[in-house]
Amino acid sequence: MKSRLVLFAAVVCSSTISLAQEAKPSAGHSAESLHSLLEKTRDEKKVPALAAAVVRGDGLVAADAVGLRKAKSKKNPVTGDDCFHLGSCTKSMTATLCAMLVEKGQLSWDRTMADAFPKLVETIHPDWHKVTLEQLLCHRSGLPEDRAPDMKTWPKIRALKGPLPQQRIAMMEILLPRPPVAAPGTAFAYSNSGFVIAGAMCEAATGKAYEELMQSMLFEPLGMASAGFGAPGSDGDVNQPSGHDSFGGAYTPVKAGPMSDNPAVIAPAGMVHASVADWAKYAQFHLKGSVGGTPLLSAATMSKLHQVAPGQDYAYGWAIRKEDWAGGQTLGHSGSNGRWFAVIQIVPTKDYAVVVATNAADQAAQEACRDIVKGVRTALVGKGS
Repeated sequence: MKSRLVLFAAVVCSSTISLAQEAKPSAGHSAESLHSLLEKTRDEKKVPALAAAVVRGDGLVAADAVGLRKAKSKKNPVTGDDCFHLGSCTKSMTATLCAMLVEKGQLSWDRTMADAFPKLVETIHPDWHKVTLEQLLCHRSGLPEDRAPDMKTWPKIRALKGPLPQQRIAMMEILLPRPPVAAPGTAFAYSNSGFVIAGAMCEAATGKAYEELMQSMLFEPLGMASAGFGAPGSDGDVNQPSGHDSFGGAYTPVKAGPMSDNPAVIAPAGMVHASVADWAKYAQFHLKGSVGGTPLLSAATMSKLHQVAPGQDYAYGWAIRKEDWAGGQTLGHSGSNGRWFAVIQIVPTKDYAVVVATNAADQAAQEACRDIVKGVRTALVGKGS
């Protein structure tokens, strides 16, 4: 599932639950093999940096990063603690947050826009009133496909100012006077805006900003200390990787800052950053949840998050497919803001998950990430996969 929104040139828990044990290697696998795979793939694809982590249900197999924070700057190699932009791999995290609030009784899957935003009822088209949280999270709301920005509305969204929850309300006021492009619940159309609205529903239900909810309810309990929002680092910072523009195969690092990423208002759709080791904790959380409940979500809710919506292979931020090589279902997603690329794949039947990221987004970068996913699969499942 290609999941890109193009840049223009597009109750608090402080304890850490024991889902991803600290650096506990899984028997029969080595960090050296992942390092070799990363080095080989980077050498072939010539991307600035590559990072990956592999987990099983009982712990971390390996996590590593190779290459450069900035292309051609050999003084600044990446480290295993460096953060990468995860793009639309954020979407399943937003759906997971929604699920937690559903279990707490603060949200419901059938919460409608009219229920969540009564002050907007007079300003948005009436056909949006009955659109539900579930429809938003399964791309069945009637919102249009928006992997590329709508030039009529994107400049207005980019120009929004003020607290982010207020910006998300303003974004709805920009987008929703127009009617749905399809009757809600009847058709799939990949919509970043739908996940922004779902994040706003979380804010309306709790009185807290989406970013605060994600930190306190998901990142902190999972021990994802590196996780945050937007492109990692800051202008002039050489302690984190830079995203890169690509022209004719040549990479140009982009200074971190507001214009290096999509506007912060769309964070629920695709703006989390994290180290691959921390991202792997999230992958392990869903891997374990695929076979039962977790300290954060019940087995029934986890099962719901991992079920496809009718007539499609996507739901709740996951592309969900049955694969012969896996002997069952896989969960996955890719993400990009046009300057980074990331992929997650979870294979419950084979008890592993892999996350991969790079600080570029051209065809070579996408191929590099997918080659790592395939290489890990071959190592763990077999050459016939």
